[in-house]
Amino acid sequence: MAFVTDTDLASIAAGKGAALVGFAQDNLSAAARTALDKLREFATFEDFGAAGDYDPATQTGTDDTAAIQAALDWAHDTGGAVLMTARNFLCGAITTYEFTTIIGTGRQTSAFWCKAGTTGKWWSSNGHGAQKVMLSGIAWYGRCQAGVTHILELGNNPKFNDPTLQETPFGTEGLLEGLWLREAPNAVALQVLGNVGIIDNVTVQGCATNLQVFGNANLLSGIVSMQASAVGADIYGAVVNRMEIEATGASGLPLRINGDVSVDGLFISTDSGTHYSHLIEVDTTNYDEWALGRVTLLEEPFPATNGILKIGSSYYGGTSATGFNGSSYQRNLALYSSDFAVKHQKIQAFTVQIVNDGGTIRHRMGALADASLACNFLTRVNGATGTLTATPTGADASTGFAAGGKISSTYPSMFVLDTASQPAADQLATAQLLYNQSGTALTAWATILSLNVNGVTRPRLMVQFFDSASGTPYNLTALPSGKAIVLGVTGYIA
Repeated sequence: MAFVTDTDLASIAAGKGAALVGFAQDNLSAAARTALDKLREFATFEDFGAAGDYDPATQTGTDDTAAIQAALDWAHDTGGAVLMTARNFLCGAITTYEFTTIIGTGRQTSAFWCKAGTTGKWWSSNGHGAQKVMLSGIAWYGRCQAGVTHILELGNNPKFNDPTLQETPFGTEGLLEGLWLREAPNAVALQVLGNVGIIDNVTVQGCATNLQVFGNANLLSGIVSMQASAVGADIYGAVVNRMEIEATGASGLPLRINGDVSVDGLFISTDSGTHYSHLIEVDTTNYDEWALGRVTLLEEPFPATNGILKIGSSYYGGTSATGFNGSSYQRNLALYSSDFAVKHQKIQAFTVQIVNDGGTIRHRMGALADASLACNFLTRVNGATGTLTATPTGADASTGFAAGGKISSTYPSMFVLDTASQPAADQLATAQLLYNQSGTALTAWATILSLNVNGVTRPRLMVQFFDSASGTPYNLTALPSGKAIVLGVTGYIA
């Protein structure tokens, strides 16, 4: 008869130790296994020598970098998972891999703390992909290490650094949930360069850029960004549901979205009186498909130098003279690229009055009700004024504008507006004759024509006048003395 000795049970040699101990679940149909088989279902960092004894109060503890890296190397090589115990682990730079699972006990209990002197990317895939990465119930504390540039970077998309490159497979079917990343003042807290998949219930706090997601078809929900000094969240290629951005630093940017992004359920709040250029920025350089729904600006006043929203190079909502408040100014925004802005065009509605003043043609522009009144919807015509001004009529190539307009000498039936270059394919402006003393029944037609005015050639918004009966162009300089024409212009103008 063979006997099992204490030495056999304590041994880690093949066939010894836990291999000699039987195990079965408390169920009649449970399979019989060895304790060794059961224990090797998962690994912990302690299995590779980690102490997990960092004390946040005294800021002392064992450097567990080598043990943590060994555990991740093992998980990558074997396809195993790491169960993270409810301890605090001190570590320096760590390399992550695709097909890796780390399951913590919760972001309040399982935590990594950054080793003093760590620089660059603290946790990084370092060129590896993010396929099937799963991280759950974990916190990362940067401990304000000034040299850290990233707390956690996952994926590898070469197009992030060079938009001219082609996208390559760089990560799918992953899950990041229940994470907390904080306290790295010069870092990107969480950077995802790939289609990780689902990013849920993640809080980031106290970094330069709290969240940066660059990929396609990522689904973000339950995101909280707090106290970013530069950018609260920078999102490209994702669907976002429920995001709260709090207390972005003065002169910072709470949210930047790029092409192929839909955000529904966005809350922005900050310290009272904090000034920004704008709150939300939409980068339309490569893609112009985006949506913002259920956007709430919470109760603090938000002084914005340029506006609530920046789309491309244009600003919308809010001025430096008027701070706005979530309850009184814009409680809830619903903005969509398909109907809010068309190629950077802005809604305009104003009146142009053209008169023959004792033999001199003059014009002015203002509110629809009265051209002499100021108009808040007249911002895309350079130099427009409600004061009657002599209308230039000289040779187009050498004669400039005055008070936002001129009569073309090449086409004297056209009143030319001093606008930016107009996209002809997206023309949405219309003109309507409101008042006519010319003695001729007239029709007005808004059109775009490339014209050289004072040495600058570009597609310009013009209004052409025709005799309604004959269809022949009407020469505006032939307007009878003392008579006037009033024109209403409405629509989107670049």
